[in-house]
Amino acid sequence: MISSSTCTVCGYIFPDDRPQVPCPNCGGMPPTYNELLEGKLDFHTGLRVRQRRPGFPGWLVDMVNRVKRSWHGILARKTLIIDRSNPEKTVKTHRVEERQPDNSWKTVHDHTDECKAKRRPK
Repeated sequence: MISSSTCTVCGYIFPDDRPQVPCPNCGGMPPTYNELLEGKLDFHTGLRVRQRRPGFPGWLVDMVNRVKRSWHGILARKTLIIDRSNPEKTVKTHRVEERQPDNSWKTVHDHTDECKAKRRPK
């Protein structure tokens, strides 16, 4: 962290973290305090797709695909698909892939659940 103080009137840079008030150059008050903070910022992508069908209540298909950091700090791709296109059942598919040191992707979780459909038109 780098910090400095400058006079708001003339721009005089004070030599230490605790400026003398008033400014020794012009007598201006109060000083402006500046701090430079450094850090790391990660940008990750994500996509959500939802499909509707006339006469069908709610979403027919809901898909979420995003990139994030896993619990281990490793870059991971997550895909979640909820498919209600079959009137008898709902299918939920969840898949997680982690990036390997050689930049390939390894599947660490791949699971599909089927359950009986709820609130579907007869």
